[in-house]
Amino acid sequence: MADIKDLDTILRELSKFRQSEERLRTLFEATPDVVCFKDGEGRWLEANSAYLSLFRLENIDFRGKRDSELAQYSPHFKDAFLTSEKIDEIAWKRGKLTRSQEYISCPDGETLVFDVYKIPIFNPDGSRKGLVVFGRDVTELIRAQDSLKSQGRHLEVINAILSLAWENMPLKERMKRILKTIFTIPWLSFESKGAIFLYDHKSRSLKLFVHKDLEEKLQHICEEIELGKCICGQAALKREIIFCDHITKEHDIRHSTMPDHGHYVVPIEFKGELLGVLCLYFQAGHKKNDEELKFLETLSKVLGQILSYEINRKHMEDALKRSKTHLVNAQRLARLGSFELNPDTGRIICSEGLLRLIGKETTDPEIKLDEFLEIICEKDRKTFLEAIHRVWEKREPLSLDLKIKPIGHVQVKQIHCELVFSPSIEGGSQYITGTIQDVTALRHNEKQLELATKIFENSIEGITITDKHGTILMVNPAFSRITGYSPEEVIGKNPRILKSDRHSPEFYKKMWDDILEKGQWSGEIWNRRKNGQAYPEHLTITAIKDSNGEITNYIALFHDISEIKEMRESLDFQINYDALTGLANRQLFTDRLNLAVRHAQSHNEKLAILLFDIDDFRLINEGIGYNVGDKILQEMARRLTKCIGRSDTVARLGGDEFAVFLDSLSNNEDVLNLSKKILEAMANPFRIGDHNIRLTISMGVTFFPYDGREAEELIKNAEIAMYKSKEHGKNALHIFTPQMNEKIKRRIQLEEKLHKALENEEFRIFFQPKINIKSGRIEGAEALIRWQNDQGDLVSPGEFISIAEETGLIISIGEWVLEKVCSQVRLWRQQGIDIHVAINLSPRQFRDKELVKKIHRVVSSNGIPADCIALEITEGVVMDDEENAISLLRRFKEIGIRLSMDDFGTGYSSLYYLKQFPIDELKIDRSFVMGIPDKQDSKAITTAIISLAKSLRLETVAEGVETEEQLEFLKRLNCDMVQGYLFSPPIPAEEFTNLVKK
Repeated sequence: MADIKDLDTILRELSKFRQSEERLRTLFEATPDVVCFKDGEGRWLEANSAYLSLFRLENIDFRGKRDSELAQYSPHFKDAFLTSEKIDEIAWKRGKLTRSQEYISCPDGETLVFDVYKIPIFNPDGSRKGLVVFGRDVTELIRAQDSLKSQGRHLEVINAILSLAWENMPLKERMKRILKTIFTIPWLSFESKGAIFLYDHKSRSLKLFVHKDLEEKLQHICEEIELGKCICGQAALKREIIFCDHITKEHDIRHSTMPDHGHYVVPIEFKGELLGVLCLYFQAGHKKNDEELKFLETLSKVLGQILSYEINRKHMEDALKRSKTHLVNAQRLARLGSFELNPDTGRIICSEGLLRLIGKETTDPEIKLDEFLEIICEKDRKTFLEAIHRVWEKREPLSLDLKIKPIGHVQVKQIHCELVFSPSIEGGSQYITGTIQDVTALRHNEKQLELATKIFENSIEGITITDKHGTILMVNPAFSRITGYSPEEVIGKNPRILKSDRHSPEFYKKMWDDILEKGQWSGEIWNRRKNGQAYPEHLTITAIKDSNGEITNYIALFHDISEIKEMRESLDFQINYDALTGLANRQLFTDRLNLAVRHAQSHNEKLAILLFDIDDFRLINEGIGYNVGDKILQEMARRLTKCIGRSDTVARLGGDEFAVFLDSLSNNEDVLNLSKKILEAMANPFRIGDHNIRLTISMGVTFFPYDGREAEELIKNAEIAMYKSKEHGKNALHIFTPQMNEKIKRRIQLEEKLHKALENEEFRIFFQPKINIKSGRIEGAEALIRWQNDQGDLVSPGEFISIAEETGLIISIGEWVLEKVCSQVRLWRQQGIDIHVAINLSPRQFRDKELVKKIHRVVSSNGIPADCIALEITEGVVMDDEENAISLLRRFKEIGIRLSMDDFGTGYSSLYYLKQFPIDELKIDRSFVMGIPDKQDSKAITTAIISLAKSLRLETVAEGVETEEQLEFLKRLNCDMVQGYLFSPPIPAEEFTNLVKK
């Protein structure tokens, strides 16, 4: 029984052991730690799942195998197995628990750290029995310890940097010290070289701010770096830390002379805003690590905070300065000043703006009330004091306008003053706060605005104001008066309600293009009144812009130009058309002819110009009357238009001169047929009232391009041809030939040379003797001008005197002749020759209002008696204006000048006026003398003239005496003086002197 009992006990104990073993096996497998049992030879006996999983031995029969053998099954862990065997041996030798850290590199690249305990078990005899291996994964613990250690080191550096950041020194100096501090960190292997760049938003580039030990060349190269350029620019652009263990290819090109090195380039940011980059150098081949990266990330944030604070502080300081400046400028621009007044003490504290406004030059803002009152105009001082009293007593604000006279100024300014009571704060003083604003310009502008309003209301021009969309905002009374629309009918509408149908869409597009491009459009436009009537107006539309250049309004000014257009059309007609006949005048004809000539040139066509006038039309006007002459011209225009059939080619050029041009000629025969048709039409009698008048015309014709290439030239040549018709008996047609122009050219050449002849002293004075018919003595002479041109040829007076008369040169030539004759008379008198000399006066000279003064001056300056000079005047000259002629001749007589009537009998002689003329002699024209003694009429006229002269007690002079028969006849009639080639031709002064002496 005892044995059975013992067996039962044994079974129960065995059951407990088995249960304990199962619990131990469960614990063995469940623990996250790695557990392994080895025998005395190092062979694996047992290992839990954590151990097998770590070394990837789950499917391997590991029992009985050593670590070195298991390495074959898991080659990646070979180093770990071999290291484990070595440490096993160390534990056996030490004979006690051995602790170590083993680093196991996993296939995924992660390195795990295990805290390993190895417990050796020995047999009683001291032999090795087995080895218990227990390991715990302490990777995270180690990392946490390292991180804590790094954070401590980082915090120490950051605190040092922050202490520098708040020191009172310029930012650049602080950044230099911070950079230097970074390079003193013992646990970082940076070289003592680097830089901080700041980001410039305007240029989008990095600019070198501070550096440490950068070479001068590198400083220059890196002075400014564009975003994206170089690794610094790339780090800034990408906003990420860039690590390079060697000089990059780009750097090698840029800095070929630099030794190889590595970089950390760290962007400096704050709240997403790029502020700059930090560039740090280290030895080439350096391997980056997590601690460095984490530190640099932290450093970037710290530097970002420092720079951001400095930038914001700088902005705030700048903003404060700008605010103060703006306040001062605002007061200056607003002509505003402020003050604080204590009525009890009479002290006023003035702002800078107020001191400037009142003209007080001082840095002391305090002035006395009495001093301030002196600046206020006398009549406003009481008002200002009453206002102060009211604000002080009743504690209520008050506004008023005053006039002041600033110190050192003559001009009075108008100011607006605002006063308000300021109560005491925490027992301080009470005072009145005031502002003063110069409103001189404002009040002036208000008056101007009031004036502008009156102008707007009373302007005779219509005015429309619209918004930028063209909606009418305002119109003036003139708008309503012109268009018929009341303001209520148009405000809120578009001006297109006035639009007429006279203009195309392109017209309005061009108009608005000009307004938008140039800001204004001005021109003539047709609009429509409310009653539907279209009318022309001159319109100016101006775009009004605000200070930003944006259009806010449009202003349109317009006036009705209906009457102006009617007047313009009437004026255009007067300018371009003949009022009497309705035909084109010379100007319009010439303009149209020029256009026709250009057209003919471009199309290789021919033109013809027909020009004619009425023969002896002057006789119609003078004999019948100008009224009849005007009606003839009107009828002639009608007949001419009927002949042509194209009124736009017919013109009255002036007087009785008409012209026609024919374009696109196919042959000259058409011109001759038309000319014949015109001649025949004008040959028919003109029935004007009771008069039945027959007229003829003389016509000239020119052709383009043969006779000229310009309108004026063609007209001129047609006139030459017309005058050729007149020379050949009138009532004829001549076609222009170049030979006709020779005479004109000769005249033009003479005119050109005539202008230079006086300057070049080409004129000569010849003298023809006057003989006393009874004594045969030379008692006088006629001075005759001759022109010897630069080629030595004598030019006949008949050629150049008329040109001189037309051009006005006769005045200068006449003065020259007078001076030369008086000088010669003075010389003769000095030689004992006492004669009078006659000088011919031309019509133009006779009309010279200064003539008497000129002759008196020259005669007096030469010291000769006035009666030594005689003036010969044709009867035609004095008969043009008898009354004025008599007055002028009497003035000559008053100074003693002799007067002679030249060519008497050739014109319309009025015996009545002849009796009134204060003349001394009559000259018988050579045309009558030449007919003696053969022609009875010449003898009769000569006899009558001499008889008339005798009865009027006038001397007679016969000119052109060339025969003894003529001389004998004149002797019998008791003619006083004779001159002519019978005695002597005109001769120079030297020959005349010799002739007199003989």
